[in-house]
Amino acid sequence: MANFKYQLYYGAALLKIIQDQRCLGVSDYVDDDNSSFKILSQLRESGLYVKYTESRLIPWSFTFSENHLEKLLELKSKFEKVFVLLVCYDAGVCCLNYDEIERLLRPSQSGVKSISVSKRNREKYSVHGTNGELKYKIGDNDFPEKIFNPICFEK
Repeated sequence: MANFKYQLYYGAALLKIIQDQRCLGVSDYVDDDNSSFKILSQLRESGLYVKYTESRLIPWSFTFSENHLEKLLELKSKFEKVFVLLVCYDAGVCCLNYDEIERLLRPSQSGVKSISVSKRNREKYSVHGTNGELKYKIGDNDFPEKIFNPICFEK
């Protein structure tokens, strides 16, 4: 049953990418990791890392072990653009680019890290990490637009 749950949450996020006309394909990136993907778009190949929470309670918490952080660094070494999708139960997907992840977690520094995401009805996501917070909010409409048109979202 645990296998089905991750497929359910990942599938909801990946379907939104696949249905976008700018998406040419999505594939697994690392064989031993169910969370890493490669996205082929009209502009480039991008790395994607997906995490989900089954918690209904806000704020949603996402833990990044040292292994998860190593996967992020590996994706960053292979792709110009890397994105992290945080699937917040049934509320939606918070899409972060690598610069935002760097601000929140500093993946190159060792140790377990976490990201906390909160959102009220009809509002954007507030995002806090172990090493900082975003001074702006992330909108539902940022995903998947941020992946296919990242220049519009550089802060």
